[in-house]
Amino acid sequence: MKRIPSKQATLLVFFLGLCIVFPTFGQKRKSKNLIDYDAKKLHYGFQLVYHQSTFQVKHSDFFAQNGDSTVAISPILRPGFSIGFILNIRLKDDLWDLRLLPNVVFYDRNVTFNYPNTSAEQVFESTFIDFPILLKYKSLRRNNHRWYMLAGITPSLKVGSKREELLEKSLLTKDFNWQIEYGIGWDMYMAMFKFAPEIRFSHGIRNMLRPNDYTFSNNMDRILTHKISLVLNFE
Repeated sequence: MKRIPSKQATLLVFFLGLCIVFPTFGQKRKSKNLIDYDAKKLHYGFQLVYHQSTFQVKHSDFFAQNGDSTVAISPILRPGFSIGFILNIRLKDDLWDLRLLPNVVFYDRNVTFNYPNTSAEQVFESTFIDFPILLKYKSLRRNNHRWYMLAGITPSLKVGSKREELLEKSLLTKDFNWQIEYGIGWDMYMAMFKFAPEIRFSHGIRNMLRPNDYTFSNNMDRILTHKISLVLNFE
């Protein structure tokens, strides 16, 4: 069985902790909050996101044939964050929603190239504009709580990079990405707003490697992005 990375496990444990703590407080409140909330066609809000992201690397034939002294390529799971807005559109009854979630995302991704007696690290500190387009399916509301699932696709455009473009011989990545996203969350109806913690997974489906003639790129055939996020929604 594949072992879950410790940092991803920490996010999952934290999310489960929220699920345990908040109902404890909710049991003290008997009245139903925001009674007509789900009858409205549109809702707005914002979200704060902490994520852990990395690359998935496919080695090239050059690497397999020992084209140079590279012995291993190791992507590193790194933290980042984003902030964005929420536009939620009710589609049918109060169980299906369409969510448009423009976000500014700050990434810090690293890849280490290992050699017999040394190593070299490629650092990717970049800013992207993500635009998740997600379908949300909710359970029936129980008092002030309801669970939900969501899934969709995210186009992603790079708008800034601190050092990648300055290094002529560095490993380069493309400026546009497509990601498949899915997750689970928990709507909690508070007195004045709705709060929803959410765990979301993202998998890139576009090869982000920008080929060049230098050793870092020659050892790789494909780069895909992967991310796990803890999302705090306020609506």
